Amino acid sequence: MKRLLILILVLALLLCGCSGAADAGTEPTQTTTQPRPVEVGICLPSQDDSYWSACAGYLQTGLEKLGLQTRLQYADEDVQRQVEQVETMIGDRISCLVIAAVDSVALAEPLGRAKAAGIPVVALDRPMMDTDGVSFCVSFDYQAIGVAMGQYIEESMALETAQQEQRTHTVEFFMGSADDHNAFLLHGGVLSVLGPYLDSGVLICPSGRVSFEDSSILRWDGEAAGDALRRYLELYYTTPEGMTVPQICCAASDELALGCQQALEGTTQSWPLITGQGYGAQALECIEAGTQAMTAVKDVQVLCHSTLQAVQFLLEGKTPAADTHQNNHVMDVPTKLCAFRVEQGAAPEKVQTETVPAT
Repeated sequence: MKRLLILILVLALLLCGCSGAADAGTEPTQTTTQPRPVEVGICLPSQDDSYWSACAGYLQTGLEKLGLQTRLQYADEDVQRQVEQVETMIGDRISCLVIAAVDSVALAEPLGRAKAAGIPVVALDRPMMDTDGVSFCVSFDYQAIGVAMGQYIEESMALETAQQEQRTHTVEFFMGSADDHNAFLLHGGVLSVLGPYLDSGVLICPSGRVSFEDSSILRWDGEAAGDALRRYLELYYTTPEGMTVPQICCAASDELALGCQQALEGTTQSWPLITGQGYGAQALECIEAGTQAMTAVKDVQVLCHSTLQAVQFLLEGKTPAADTHQNNHVMDVPTKLCAFRVEQGAAPEKVQTETVPAT
């Protein structure tokens, strides 16, 4: 019995020794977690638009200089595609999102998930409505741009003295896209100046399309604006003596202004006063040629510089400096408004000055 116990003890000791030797010769397994790269998602409406492609260039270059990775997506003006792009980036745990929305309200649900995931979101140029998932907005003061358009029309057509001089002027409105909150703000700015003249009869809109709902052009489409003006010319400006044209085309962007110009080519010896706003050098060429009266120029470089600053602050857990707050129906979004400048033609005689006799 003693021999059996001794044999068992010896075997146990041998097994422990073998196990210890095996453990000693094996490297311990270590689980290391690589830190996630800081990646900023950029979601833009369209690559074909020079305004958005310029934004993409400035933003990517600036973010890469800050040592940040970027993921750039264009939605090709497709609302659902942009929703899917944003949802994918959120699912991939992107570090920060910069979004110029195709539709101001369509991203409300995914941005709620971005907030829950702790992903900061910067609205680029266009406010995003009906959501508390926006951290900051960088834009232009579109209401002030609308006011500038209205004031230019008021001064160029001498509207303040028109009633006592028994002058009236025809006007047609071509406002921006109904799914872009900026278009609504711009229209409000325009009517804050021109509304009293419409009420008094100094300004006459033969088509009757004055309200934002009636005058908005989806996606700021210049061709659609041109088609609308052609219809107005046929329905409201054709007389037994021939075709006349509106004296004022209040266009909310340079794209819409260009559509109006194309619709008017070959129709008249005179030319209406046409407004606009945007980024392009093309509008400045039209002003030089006398086919567009004015534009409000938005500096993309300034817009993107302020956006880069906001992204950097948010990634550091800081609050970017805001000029104002814009209510999006859910929250007051801290907002940085960039400056714009008004460019206008130097030859007011190029504007059609025929008047419609007062009734």
